[in-house]
Order: sequence, then structure tokens, then C-alpha cells
Amino acid sequence: MWLTPHFSPSPKPLNRQVGACPPRKGTTDEKCAESAAKFAVIHWPLAIDGVIVYDIQDEAGRTTDPRPFPFRPTVDPSGYGKLLAEATGKACVIYKSVGEPSVAAFDEWLDKCEGSHGHTGLNLVGAATSKREIPGPTLADAAGRVGTRPRMAFGGVTIAERHTAKGNEHLNIQRKVDLGAQWFISQCCYDAGATIRLLNDYGDLCKARGTVPKKVVLTFAPCGRRKTMSFIKWLGVSVPAEVEAEILAGAPLDADKPAIKDVQAASRKSVDVCVGLLVAQLGAIISATGSSGVPLGVNVESVSGYMEECSACTTLFHALQHKLLSHTQRTWSIRWVVPMPPAPRVPVAAAADKDGALPLALPTRQPAAVQLLAAAAAGALLVVVGGQLRKR
Repeated sequence: MWLTPHFSPSPKPLNRQVGACPPRKGTTDEKCAESAAKFAVIHWPLAIDGVIVYDIQDEAGRTTDPRPFPFRPTVDPSGYGKLLAEATGKACVIYKSVGEPSVAAFDEWLDKCEGSHGHTGLNLVGAATSKREIPGPTLADAAGRVGTRPRMAFGGVTIAERHTAKGNEHLNIQRKVDLGAQWFISQCCYDAGATIRLLNDYGDLCKARGTVPKKVVLTFAPCGRRKTMSFIKWLGVSVPAEVEAEILAGAPLDADKPAIKDVQAASRKSVDVCVGLLVAQLGAIISATGSSGVPLGVNVESVSGYMEECSACTTLFHALQHKLLSHTQRTWSIRWVVPMPPAPRVPVAAAADKDGALPLALPTRQPAAVQLLAAAAAGALLVVVGGQLRKR
């Protein structure tokens, strides 16, 4: 766990994260603050190390397939990350696409991100496609500019599907490490085999070079609807046919024009199946890459606004965390050493719309046993497990 209540001078280790998308562009400051408070309440019970804040891009040119969900620009992830850090007491890792209008604009953004918003960890993302020229710094230029700031560190993105296609993603990881990357966050994992091959090849490369592998944070996202699955695949995620078929076995077809309540009921069943499969995939990855030397973390995000899928993130996180910690420690515990402050008072989110979207339905009571965010916000962190969390 990070042992500082707000901004860590070095935003690592990345062990257990949750992902957050900023509100839509044009959202008022008051509404953004309310959104951050709701996020904090929903994730209050989770033993997270920090929050990953995404920089949502249109990704035009990456594929000619139509986008299943429309692209909607969002507010700046750095500014929203400041609100999340204040609400949760956790440091944020801010995704940043390097496609700024100019190098000067990128430097200006860095000044605000570090100085005004207090962030020290970035995850740099290059262009969605090499076929289209983007303004501003290249990924290497951006890495160099971040590297001149002693308080800041950065990581990168790794995509197992590229390793399946070209067999060189482990070399891409090493290239970014040579630029100064301190960690890597994966694209959503639905194909354990692709991830296993990448991690083992990266581990072998590090052994051959005599270097210590950087941590790879594996991202998982629950899915319970056909439209969400289409979007996951549109993002470039490899989903084996048998995995997709098992998840969506009971999902109705759009052509059948099912009632919303029937779609939601089927989605709840599908997402439960998905959670079980993703936890099993993490177990397979851990077992098959144990000798690679590559340290792992987990990140959970929702790629849709559907209530059932967003609600499943908490269940998925708990299960993945248990799987990861049980692998690294025979016995471990998370317990309190100080009283917990009350959860922030925020209004209950609006009801879901007719499609079942808008997932931010807040619990009226917070579980009293594991509210680690509360202790972090109070400045008193806890029992750490294994090199970071103390054994019982």
C-alpha cells in the first residue's frame, strides 16, 4: 500500500487500483466535485493503493469499425484527478495522451498537473495509430520532458494483443523502460494465453539483460451485455470465442427487442459469469508466469455506464485482490489500527435511465470492516501485507 494519505512523492508500487473516467466536457466544477465524492463513497470499502484516471480519446483512425458507444469528450483528467485525490485520500496515476497541439502546450499541461493539481504519477499513451500524424511531442519526447521533473514518475501501456500479432511487445516494454518508464498498465485482459506469453517473454528478456522487470498492472473489466462486449472488442481486446460465448450465453439479442427489465436480469447473470472467468484468468496468469520474475498488480475498471457492470467492479476487485494476495502470502490480513472517520455525505445518485445506465447508485450505509480509504484520508494507514502489508 502507499503509506502517505494524499500525494505520494513516488506513485508506486501500483498493486491494487481502480480506474475512473472523468465526467463529460462541460460538466460544472460543482458537479465534478460531486462525482468525485460519489466515487469515493462507492469505493470506500476497497483496499486500493490509488486511482487510475483515464484520458479518454476518440481513437479515430485505429479501426474502420463503427464505435459501439459514441465518443464524448471529457474534462481534463488531471483536474478531475485532484478532486478524486482529495475525496479518497489516495494518490492518482493520470493517463495522458501525448497528442497535444504543441510541445509548449504539453509543458504547460505538465506544469498544471504537477504544480496546481499535485500529481506525481503519469501514464503516457502514444497515438492510437501510427498512420496518422499527431501534433505535439512524440512519446519519447514526452518521456524526456517528464524525466526532467524530479518529483514525477511515469509508466506506460502494454497490450498483449500486439505481442500475439507481432511477437515484439516485450521489446516495446523494454524500449519504454529505457525511456524511464517505471511500471506498465495493461489493456483489459480477456485472453490469459496472450498475457502469459507476453509476461514470460518480458521476464526472459530481463534475465538475459540482467535487469529487474518493472511491475505490470493487469486491467480487468466486467462485461454482461452484448453491446459492451462489442465495445471491448472494438478497443482491440482479444476475447476468445469460447469466453465470449460463455459470458453471453443468456444475453438476449437486440433483434428480439427484449424488455429493459429482462435485459438487466440477463446482464446480472452474465456479469456474474464474467467475474468468475476473469478471476480464473488471473489465477492462470499467476500460475504460468511465476518464474518470470515480473511483479504483478491488478486494476479494475468499467468500460460502460450500465449499472450491473459497474456494480460488479467491487465484487471483481475483491476477488482479484484475494487471488493476488493469496499467491504472494500464505497468511495476510487487512485490519484497523485507528478508528474510522465517517464516510462523506453526498446525495444518492440519480436513478438509472431507460437503458439501465448511470451506475452511481450509492449505498446508504458504508460497511464498517474494511474502509481503508477512510484511514488513508485520516492520515493513518494500516496493516500492510507482505513487503507492503504486514503479516498477522
